[in-house]
Amino acid sequence: MKVIILIHGFLGEKGDFDNLIPHLQNHYDHIEAVTLPGHGEFRGKEPFECEACLKKIIEIFDKIEKTSSQIDVIGYSMGGALAIYLSQNRSFNKLVLISPACKYFNFRLPFSRYRLKYRLSKELKEAERNQDQDKVRELTSKLNHIKDDDKLSLDIVRKGKWEKGLLKNFMNFRRLIKEINQGFKCIKNKTLILWGEIDQLVPKKSIDYITTKCVDYVQKTYENMSHLMILSKHNKEVITDIIEFLQEDKEQAW
Repeated sequence: MKVIILIHGFLGEKGDFDNLIPHLQNHYDHIEAVTLPGHGEFRGKEPFECEACLKKIIEIFDKIEKTSSQIDVIGYSMGGALAIYLSQNRSFNKLVLISPACKYFNFRLPFSRYRLKYRLSKELKEAERNQDQDKVRELTSKLNHIKDDDKLSLDIVRKGKWEKGLLKNFMNFRRLIKEINQGFKCIKNKTLILWGEIDQLVPKKSIDYITTKCVDYVQKTYENMSHLMILSKHNKEVITDIIEFLQEDKEQAW
């Protein structure tokens, strides 16, 4: 049985993968979308703790491994760090890391975001002066993409702003990332690493850190993509890249 495990991010839920799952269904016999302790349906019913998350990831993998011939793993944000933890403790086929949060926050974001929006706006004005309608449509689409992601990001922040225990949860998040990084030696899996240039949470140094520990990897940066990635309604390229990577060498055993 061919299985893929999906691990969501901090304060997220398995629904983070709703845009991706339909594209995976024809390629896997089973899709295991994990809900971490203190998240999703478990929010408020059990605590979000470092040890509980690490234990659950291993337990889920060990259960699935008993009936599987091949396992792939996708981790988004904090889930990317947990997917790395899994790669250090268990053997499986391919690994996809979407904005993996082994380092955080992106303090350079205001500058990179300003430069990008300034450049796109300048190019748009020039295209309008030259009456280059194709270029105008392309640049307008890119700017609208950024605005759409900004709005969705703000909606997510507003939704979780008053969540009880947010500070405690964040401290547990920091502890979890520290624990994972301490045991992070080398990724032997064939790995795809995806990152948006205007990611609000994960800085480029997180990607650089991970790539130095990979044996076989592909890394792609999206110029006008934020931390939302697969959550964004402009996620077509990201999803296409993930599916193409997972389907490469699909006959290869692990």
